[in-house]
Amino acid sequence: MRPQPAWLLNSARSLAEVFIRKGFGATRMDDLVAASGVPRATLYYHFRGKDAVLGWLMHSTIGHLEMAIKEATTEPGTARDRLDAVIRGVVQTVVEHPEACRVLIGNLEQAGQLSETVAELFPVFHVPVIAVLEEGAADGSLRSVGDPVATASALFGAVIIAALQALVVGAELEPEAMSDSLVNLLLGGLEPRP
Repeated sequence: MRPQPAWLLNSARSLAEVFIRKGFGATRMDDLVAASGVPRATLYYHFRGKDAVLGWLMHSTIGHLEMAIKEATTEPGTARDRLDAVIRGVVQTVVEHPEACRVLIGNLEQAGQLSETVAELFPVFHVPVIAVLEEGAADGSLRSVGDPVATASALFGAVIIAALQALVVGAELEPEAMSDSLVNLLLGGLEPRP
């Protein structure tokens, strides 16, 4: 992958907004050219078509998630502490890149990218979270789960959907309050405490 020029990184939000506003089917390269602010030839130098732009946005969003999760899972402390940091890191990623996250979730089935995107998310989120779940069972900071893959999927879905729902309905997303609620629910469970 060649280095990304500054104009492309700076126009990611505008490009994502086009897909959100118009939908994948109605989006045209001319719309993306206008949103990027670069000549048509420049955009075509980097992308063959709108499906490639969408793919880049999805890959870029997954890259932001990957950085947050790597940082969280390598922090010192117990596995529970690191899982707490994962939840907070994912919420913060959605807050910092709302349009790109909405594009990722809203367009998974577009341009034949669903299986590729899901395959890319597995090593980014599931693999490190499964490791943390297993470490937590071993160090006693988390209870043992029967199926760590399903548990990691449930964690990912709960965090992403909760954060995105706030964005979709236009609510102000307060990352600390949302993270606190998610950590309390997901790590504390719903069982009554003595």
